Amino acid sequence: MNLGPLWLSVKLAAITTLILLIVGTAIAWWLANTRSRAKP
Repeated sequence: MNLGPLWLSVKLAAITTLILLIVGTAIAWWLANTRSRAKP
């Protein structure tokens, strides 16, 4: 059984999760600390 595709999927999932965690945290911080017309 070739495990190459499995490892590729695991690596891609880990990299994507890390990137989205960083980007999501930055966006959440920005939304929490700025005044906007969208916020009541």
